[in-house]
Amino acid sequence: MLRINDKVYLHIGDLSKGLSKVGYNKDRLCVVKEVKNVVLDNGEEAGIFILKALNCDKEYRVLAEDKIWKIATLEELIEGVKQSNYDAQIKEQLINDIFNN
Repeated sequence: MLRINDKVYLHIGDLSKGLSKVGYNKDRLCVVKEVKNVVLDNGEEAGIFILKALNCDKEYRVLAEDKIWKIATLEELIEGVKQSNYDAQIKEQLINDIFNN
């Protein structure tokens, strides 16, 4: 379970394939700002994560059970970078950038 102030990466689908295909988006490296429950239009309760981008003013609101958006932990992001088809130098640079934000 994610906690407030955890660093995360917001992505769609399989992380390593997405990084290889679409690339790394630094605007999606975020910190969990808030975790709360909301009532959906159908009356059901759902968990929601409010994420604040580290490199810009963007803020994302993502349902815990979102069907499109996925939230990767920092460890999952680094593993995804390692499994991507980037060359070794770019992988190293990305991992350094992730840790330095």
